[in-house]
Amino acid sequence: MFKNVIKIKNQTVIQIENEFKKNLLDGNFFPAFQFEGKKIKGILTLGDLRRLIKRGKLEEKAKKFINKKPVYFYQKDLNNDLINNIKSRIKDKNLKNIDDIILVDKSKRLLDIFKFNDLKNSFKYKKICVVGAGHIGLPLTIFLSLKTSGVNLYDKDKKKINLLKKNEFNFYEKNLDKFLISENSKKKINYASDIKALNSQIYIVCVGTILKKNKVCDNKLIINAIKQISKILKPNDIIILRGTVQVGFTSNIAKKIVEGNSNFKVGKNVYLGFMPERLLEGDSLNELNSLPQIISGVTNNCLIQIKEFSSGYFNRTIVAKSTEEAEIIKLCSNSFRDLNFSFANEISRLCEYYNLSANELIEKSNFGYSRNNIPLPSIGVGGFCLPKDPYIFSKLINKKKGYKLSHISREINDHSIDQAINKLSTLKQKYFNKTNKLKMLILGVAFKGLPETIDLRNSPSISIYESLKKKYDINLYDINGQILRKYFNFKKLIMRPNLNSYDLVLIINKHPHYSDLFFKNVKKNMSKKNKILFDPWNIADKKVCKSVNWLHVTI
Repeated sequence: MFKNVIKIKNQTVIQIENEFKKNLLDGNFFPAFQFEGKKIKGILTLGDLRRLIKRGKLEEKAKKFINKKPVYFYQKDLNNDLINNIKSRIKDKNLKNIDDIILVDKSKRLLDIFKFNDLKNSFKYKKICVVGAGHIGLPLTIFLSLKTSGVNLYDKDKKKINLLKKNEFNFYEKNLDKFLISENSKKKINYASDIKALNSQIYIVCVGTILKKNKVCDNKLIINAIKQISKILKPNDIIILRGTVQVGFTSNIAKKIVEGNSNFKVGKNVYLGFMPERLLEGDSLNELNSLPQIISGVTNNCLIQIKEFSSGYFNRTIVAKSTEEAEIIKLCSNSFRDLNFSFANEISRLCEYYNLSANELIEKSNFGYSRNNIPLPSIGVGGFCLPKDPYIFSKLINKKKGYKLSHISREINDHSIDQAINKLSTLKQKYFNKTNKLKMLILGVAFKGLPETIDLRNSPSISIYESLKKKYDINLYDINGQILRKYFNFKKLIMRPNLNSYDLVLIINKHPHYSDLFFKNVKKNMSKKNKILFDPWNIADKKVCKSVNWLHVTI
């Protein structure tokens, strides 16, 4: 039994009050308990005593006034839904508040006592709501759910929410489907397409700036999300932006939206910051565990709150000096990668003039020369982030000149797809009958090979297919073809290609499966017709190609 717990036996109210005074001097604010054996029969709180003394009940027996139906909590209640649980109990029992959290076992034996004020600011007991159930939000939801008793997930798309309840989503992340099934079976994810239905204290917004076709930044999605959250904010709630935004958005636009749509002041009674998503698509769950999280706050108080929250869930964090620094870190990382790729693709374009292999030239340039780390060229740069982030980086919120190299890198990388298409046309003219409609097979439909994904956004394979489908008889194959067929209506997507029946085979994304597929299935070309393997990544063995009488072409 607890040393300082007051036991109500046959004492009067005044005697119990004296016991309370002694405990108050010791710094302990525990209620008084009546026990039946080890089981709690009822309690008197400090507030109860004050009311009895005010009514002049000093000489009466204290046990006459005990509350026989106090609010108890169990070990299972000590989770990140505790704050919501307490508020619900207060409402159900028409109480003004609860001062003491009385922890009991199944037999109502006392295990521990906490003061609510000591717990209410702990992130361990607060509910997280992830806003946006896409490529950023869903992996984060699973990651947080595995570390907590449960997470709220909001998306305005009712169809998407209903599919997730059935363990379905339309993209691929390693092990994400298995964990979703597991977490759903435990009912640890609360889904809603109405954010008001999800009572939360921490909101992580996983939507961001969209780039329109005319290269104009569109912030409607994220602005609407912040507006919705702001209207239901409570004191000490936190909003963390995670989707990519323009530099200056968090402190200049998001802050105004929060304060304009709530009765709170950012940094005083609600908190706002930016924690950019920087994950490698296809390996998100692993990287959420290992990758340092960049954290920032609009004010120092905001940063303190976000840092405390992040340290409870992520293994490593890096503190940015401002939200602008965090926003630039996200955008400059992707812009740097896009610029690197554009350099390699520009070298490839120049090599074409002299009938040189850019792959071989770059490998020779890097070999033994530690100061060089030139990447290999590719056909375009796909995915969602790299094609848009350099443009977003070029358009700062304050309208000052942003990143100036965006148009150069983007123009080169976009043009590299046209360069590949032109090369295919040259090959057709040189090696094939110009009147025949050649059979072509594209290996790799997703925008990249590894880590595996089914993401078709800005996929070079799709761009080539759309450009050439009228001129060639084209089929597509992908290692994740079964999943792709489930979500995308590709009539030309085949499951078991016979490579020997094609005139041109293109390895568009760098997955080793495609070079293996070629060498395991291709037979020696005994006909007089030419057959070509177009291998931009140079992952196939030229000698083997030659041995089966296939022409190996790279960039």
